[in-house]
Amino acid sequence: MSSAHIQSQQITFTRFIAAITIVFFHFGGDLEYINDPLFLPVKRYGNLGVSYFFLISGVIMSLVYSSKVKLSKAFFRDFYIIRLSRVYPIYLFSLFVIIFFTKYFWRNQLDLSEILLSVLLIQSWVPGKELILNFPGWSLSVEIFFYLFFPFLILFFQKIGNHKAYIVAFVIWIMTQSMFVYYFKEDSHLLYNPIMHSGTFIIGAAFGVFLKSNADRFASIPTNIWAVLLILSTLSFLAVIYKAPAWLALSHNGLLSPLFLIMTISLCLDRKTIGRAFKMPFFIFLGNISYGIYIFQYPAKIFTSYINDKFGLRNWSTYHFYYFLVILLIIASLSFIVLENPIRDRVKKLINYI
Repeated sequence: MSSAHIQSQQITFTRFIAAITIVFFHFGGDLEYINDPLFLPVKRYGNLGVSYFFLISGVIMSLVYSSKVKLSKAFFRDFYIIRLSRVYPIYLFSLFVIIFFTKYFWRNQLDLSEILLSVLLIQSWVPGKELILNFPGWSLSVEIFFYLFFPFLILFFQKIGNHKAYIVAFVIWIMTQSMFVYYFKEDSHLLYNPIMHSGTFIIGAAFGVFLKSNADRFASIPTNIWAVLLILSTLSFLAVIYKAPAWLALSHNGLLSPLFLIMTISLCLDRKTIGRAFKMPFFIFLGNISYGIYIFQYPAKIFTSYINDKFGLRNWSTYHFYYFLVILLIIASLSFIVLENPIRDRVKKLINYI
């Protein structure tokens, strides 16, 4: 067991960057400058933030849980309660807001089957239903699938050993990417299918184990090397999205995972430069509200559009986008302070009580 400790706090701020990029991708298409060459990659490839979420989810969960996973009812109970409590209550609240607006402001009929699919978080498994109601929720449907199999994945990694685990994870990633590329033209629903994203999560989980098991070795390497590697990998990512090769159109389901992995590992191991800056309280807070930004983006858009209609304002001007963004940041901040943090604390007390 490594005595050195791998810190993941500095990754937190990157979640905020990814979440904001996704918001611009979804709702910034009419901004005056969005077609400028400098911003065009956000319009085209901002959805890559979702596959980045899946990858770092695997990395962080392995860093936190890989040494704790065991075949016991207590572990499985605690693990699932903790993971669900982090995402499900806020997701349900955002879903309720969408249902409320649909029923009482738009006066539209609600499909009970769609509500049921959304409540059960299985919409991403049903072709044609992936983007129902609060459409960003499709990724939560995928994430819940990852939660379900994560403990079994780690137990499997423990059984076969770390080196074989890395190979297996890479093979699974290759297989899911190959399946997606081969079948995508025939079935666009694969964009949202949990199986098609599983390789991204699994390779993240495997390299989270890799980070944790090699912590002592990495601690002996000068931190500036990791800062340089982080800069080089980030520049490589920017070069890819600005050059926009044809194959990048198939990158939605984790094709850039190896590059994201290098960026993530480098950031985890950079303790003195960029990593240190990203651990400042302000950046940590922004990272902590990233889930609220992501899951409330559509409810916030609906709310601000409703206000515009009520007061006869021009809908989706540049001005509207930015006041929508401010409202979204306020909602996400309140969600974290008033709901997410208190729920997390109560669940921890419940786990300790049980």
